[in-house]
Amino acid sequence: MEAFSFISNLIVLGGNVMNLSPENASVKNYERISEKTLENRAEEWGVSKSVLRSFFKILEEAEVDPEHGDNTLCEVVTRYKDLLTGLEDSESDDPGVTRLRRQAEEVLKAGDFEQAEKFLYEAFKKHIKAARHSSDEHINQYLLSAAASAAEIGDLRNIILDYEGAVGYFCEAAELVPQGSELILAKYLKKWGVAAYDAGDYAGSEVPLTRALKIKEKVLGKNHAETGDCFNNLGLVYNDQGKYEEAESLFKQALKIVKDNLGADHPNVAATLNNLALLYGGQGRYEEAEPLFEQAVDIMDKHVNILQLCKAVC
Repeated sequence: MEAFSFISNLIVLGGNVMNLSPENASVKNYERISEKTLENRAEEWGVSKSVLRSFFKILEEAEVDPEHGDNTLCEVVTRYKDLLTGLEDSESDDPGVTRLRRQAEEVLKAGDFEQAEKFLYEAFKKHIKAARHSSDEHINQYLLSAAASAAEIGDLRNIILDYEGAVGYFCEAAELVPQGSELILAKYLKKWGVAAYDAGDYAGSEVPLTRALKIKEKVLGKNHAETGDCFNNLGLVYNDQGKYEEAESLFKQALKIVKDNLGADHPNVAATLNNLALLYGGQGRYEEAEPLFEQAVDIMDKHVNILQLCKAVC
């Protein structure tokens, strides 16, 4: 399952951010990372040291505050590994596309994101060309392949923290999806909305996330876990727009749905409790916020898989 929510904050208690990274491995200065810290962190995340160096360079160029760099690093690593998994698992009937995707995978593993994007864009153009010259019988499959390629470039832009660039590719992916593939459309709408949110465009985020929610409600039902995901994400957008009553209602609906579907101790429950507590805390409703934070921390303490927790709260 994809990340349940996309808020960049982690659980906050007394002004301190819960650090999901290995103890004593928090990075305070990107330019002074010891080889030992680099080696430990690379082993913990399951990536090479060269890739990790690329990640730190991305954080530095994006001027991410080192005090909060662990949160963003967690997000970047999760998205990187998800993209790699998608490339490794994919197949194409076009040998040229397969070759380009394997090349993208290879340079991605080496941390060369610029070259990886070039290969993925060439694969995207091949799919578009095939769709334009295909018969009606096969056009939908080519359009879906082109949409998937556009979304992968969007994922890559997310990794390098170019959220505005990611928005464009996710929007294009959504526009390419043919009728009859509603859940695929909803997936790209969610990615579009999340990227817009991360770019600070809350109004721009609301439209695709609302569309995604309506699709999930229609196709999967209001009580499905993925519908709960949509309630949660839209609640974040409303919260940041100051629409607190609407946000509270959405978070409460999401909390009930995720508990019913995944169990009370699932990390996604902690993420939703966190979001609701942040909403209350932002309004000065501290007595309501505190027990929710405590419940979230209790749940997270039961889980030791860092990337699983990251997916729930990043």
